[in-house]
Amino acid sequence: MIRKKVVRKAHAMRGELYRSLVLEAAEQEFAAHGFADARVQRVADSVGLSVGTLYNLFESKEGLYEELHKKRATALMEQLVASLNTDAPVQERLANTVRTLTAFAAEHPDYLRMVFQRGNAWSNQSSHSPVLEQRFFQRGVELASALCQLAISRGEMVEDEPRRIVLTLMAVLQAQMASWLDSGLNEDADAVSARIISLFSRMYAI
Repeated sequence: MIRKKVVRKAHAMRGELYRSLVLEAAEQEFAAHGFADARVQRVADSVGLSVGTLYNLFESKEGLYEELHKKRATALMEQLVASLNTDAPVQERLANTVRTLTAFAAEHPDYLRMVFQRGNAWSNQSSHSPVLEQRFFQRGVELASALCQLAISRGEMVEDEPRRIVLTLMAVLQAQMASWLDSGLNEDADAVSARIISLFSRMYAI
């Protein structure tokens, strides 16, 4: 009985290891080729698995893409929510979300490339984006909009519609991140976030 449990546990651990390796390889594949031109065969080859074995782990290319977004977007959203839900001044909390995002991008550059491959405007989340990503986008916008409303009510931010402020920040973020990516991420993440924060402050801070 004990031996059977050990064998089952070892099998499960091996499966999780393969899933992790496949997701890592898939991230590189989607980043390099985009979803349409990505090939499951290349992903399988890069981790030494047959395509059949890979499909035992992920039922389709779409499922692999969704799982990868789930893994990265969940981790990013947890960090962003933590940066917003503090007792720091409102503008410092918003600045911390920028620092969190740039740090995450520096740590996971292939995920950033993968997101840009779709060509969606961050300020207007496409219906073609993964459902989980759309939900996270809406949640993030709602949280940040509430903070902007608070800052406006305290006279700490130029008066404007809070959601529009947040979507403007998203557009600035996308433009700066795209430029950073095009440069090969050869600039320090702190410098990138400082520039974005400075731009945002000049637009909306009082």
